[in-house]
Amino acid sequence: AVVQRVATVLVIACPHALGLAVPLVVAISTALAARNGILIRNRLALEAARLLPGKVRKLALWEPPYSPDANSRRPPLDAAQTFHDLVAAGKRGEAAEYFMAQVVGMPADFVAFARSQPWWAGQEAIAHTLEYDARIMGDYLIPAERAASVQTPTVVIAGGADFAFMTKTAQVLAGVMPHARAHILEGQSHNVQPEVLAPVLIEFFTN
Repeated sequence: AVVQRVATVLVIACPHALGLAVPLVVAISTALAARNGILIRNRLALEAARLLPGKVRKLALWEPPYSPDANSRRPPLDAAQTFHDLVAAGKRGEAAEYFMAQVVGMPADFVAFARSQPWWAGQEAIAHTLEYDARIMGDYLIPAERAASVQTPTVVIAGGADFAFMTKTAQVLAGVMPHARAHILEGQSHNVQPEVLAPVLIEFFTN
């Protein structure tokens, strides 16, 4: 354990329902979790902090998948409807493929590999939630005006070995929030190693 006599709290900070990010298992006390407010999903966490000032005392965001500016690559703006239509037609596998290829931008060989894996059935089982994520994300641009009104102390974390837009987004988002800072974990991808991430979160939530 990273810290003695603490409870394990499961934090999923990536808003993508298929969970390409490994769930972040962080050793942190249940008292700290209750006091500081550990929320699921970046966009929802930001909204909660904005609408409930003083209720969410600290906020940690892992790789918010916004596009840093209008000139950067964005997922198709009709993604939510596409997911809805595919799932309604019973094409859950195609919905999962669309997410990986068109929303995340994974190469075709990875998508083909994913379909051959034993965990693929689980991805199809939750494919209906992809529509929810797409609706939450809106136009996929950083919600700068809303973020600027969040007074909660925030750390925006990204992996230095991930897609370049992830680190840029973390820096831009932190820059528009009045009490936020960006923290780049060099050498880490989206599937961050818990032993690398945990010390950053523990330091943030305990100080």
